[in-house]
Amino acid sequence: MALISWVYLVILVVALGTTIGLRFMVKLYAAVNWWRRGFYLLIAVLSGVIGWLTGPHDANGWMSNLFIIGMFIVFAFWPKGLSHQAVIAGLGSTRPLSAVTQVTLEAVGPAQSRMLTQVGTIVVSRLMFNQTTSELQQTLQPFFKSEQIHLKK
Repeated sequence: MALISWVYLVILVVALGTTIGLRFMVKLYAAVNWWRRGFYLLIAVLSGVIGWLTGPHDANGWMSNLFIIGMFIVFAFWPKGLSHQAVIAGLGSTRPLSAVTQVTLEAVGPAQSRMLTQVGTIVVSRLMFNQTTSELQQTLQPFFKSEQIHLKK
């Protein structure tokens, strides 16, 4: 196998390990966007089929296809929510709790809320939760100071 195939393998193992590790770290999970997850899984399956039908059938080709499929699976199952250290809103959007200056909760539906986290005056993440705003406010107490949490009417 070529050196780049080994690099792909290392990156994939680190990404999968990080995804699994975050599953244990997240204490309050945000609502899952099933359309987004289904889209990434569909792309992973299509990439696998197209790679198998048209790609080179050697170790380098298999490793490249495995990397592409694995990364789409990582994108599909990357957890969103709150850990005791950070707000995890996406693959490239993780903010330490100490950097968050304000949290705004707004009702989206009868039993669904959106949490907007701000650093200064800039909204850095939006997470949906399957809880009412009052339930979510109580749930957020261990993570944020009460003066940081605001309800939007």
